[in-house]
Amino acid sequence: MAMVEPVVGQHLSHLVVLNTLVRPSSPFCVRVANLTNDDLWIQPRTRIGVLHAVSNIESGVEFKRVSVNEEMVTVQDSENTSIPDVVDNTECPCNGLSPEQQEKLDALLNKHASVFSKSDDDIGYTETVKHKIRTEDDIPVTQPYRRIPPNQYQEVKEHIQKLLDSSVIRESHSPYASPIVLVRKKNGSLRLCVDYRKLNLRTQKDSFPLPRIDESLDALNGAQWFTTLDLASGFNQVAVEEGDKPKTAFTTPFGLFEYNRMPFGLCGAPATFQRLMQSCLHDQIYQLLLVYLDDVIVFSKTFDEHLERLEKVLTRLAQHGLKIKREKCSFLRKEVSYLGYVASSDGVSTDPDKISVVKNWPVPKTVKELRSFLGFASYNRRFVKDFSKVADPQHELQNRCLHELKLKKHLLVPFPKRWKIVHQQAFDRLKHLLTTAPVLGYAEFSQPFILETDAS
Repeated sequence: MAMVEPVVGQHLSHLVVLNTLVRPSSPFCVRVANLTNDDLWIQPRTRIGVLHAVSNIESGVEFKRVSVNEEMVTVQDSENTSIPDVVDNTECPCNGLSPEQQEKLDALLNKHASVFSKSDDDIGYTETVKHKIRTEDDIPVTQPYRRIPPNQYQEVKEHIQKLLDSSVIRESHSPYASPIVLVRKKNGSLRLCVDYRKLNLRTQKDSFPLPRIDESLDALNGAQWFTTLDLASGFNQVAVEEGDKPKTAFTTPFGLFEYNRMPFGLCGAPATFQRLMQSCLHDQIYQLLLVYLDDVIVFSKTFDEHLERLEKVLTRLAQHGLKIKREKCSFLRKEVSYLGYVASSDGVSTDPDKISVVKNWPVPKTVKELRSFLGFASYNRRFVKDFSKVADPQHELQNRCLHELKLKKHLLVPFPKRWKIVHQQAFDRLKHLLTTAPVLGYAEFSQPFILETDAS
């Protein structure tokens, strides 16, 4: 037995392929529906569905041939007709929930089971906003593919086939060609990235703004309950404008391919995704939730209010065809990690998982290493009083070295003679202040503020 199902993210948006239980050992028919009043032409060899083997079909399924070209399938009701739960209590230890509260949460999540991704291949698809690539001219960007270690050929080939099967990419005849870069994820799996730097140089930039993180966090004032949601392969859920798909073409030892969905690496991708989330959730942002690209946090003052808000958000995401990665979500917590910080009813604090690396951070030996440390410290500068004064010796050293070295390649040149006691003291001081940072309360905008300035 096998099940015919529609292709995920079917590019023929007005064509509906019905799920059909078939016997693949003999010819079979699949029902399709044209949702328009016009003729719909399907090119030969167009893939409109996928065939999945069914290994655990319930008893009571009967095939009966009623004519030469028609076979009827009868399926009797089974006692076990419920949809598998999205949430398993043993896998989702939600802090501080009573059994009654946990039951309500489980019921809500199972009600919206369709919005959760069931596998790595099960990602959403939306045309609410399409990604556009506006180049300065029509001259194609063409580069040869880069060598791949022979021991990774099979893995890369399988990864490309998986992207083809899920309609994330398609075979291409584009004059454009960008090389791929292979990256290993933390779990050891392969991520196929494309080096679009040359294409980005010729692309008109999108000025759609990303939210200010500090401004967003202030909106959490008064909240007691938090839920964080993470979209499954967020960028790959966004359609690419048909005329711009050839510009995303990438070259491999196995051929030329282009993206149907928005890939990582395009300079306008973050702006497009933020525009999508703004379009989907515009009336809920700052009222029910905050959103920064594919990271969403829902907040509320009470448990029941939170369930209502969460249902509104899940419903809205489903309406736009977006799906969430269950494993990366946290539901109804008193504190959650969000955008590199920990948010709670008390305020915002540093994330212990992120800050722990500071304790063993080695003394910088090059300008590049110093810039890396200062960049990390600056992201958490709100937790360090008089940060600019504490970090001033290191900033002064960095600027002096950049002025003297000038060339980018010299950033790796060691500077042991330039590293003085004052720099070591500032380095140790910053590490101590970051690892002992306080919890910062939320600003009370209903109260007057005092602004102190120090001009010199």
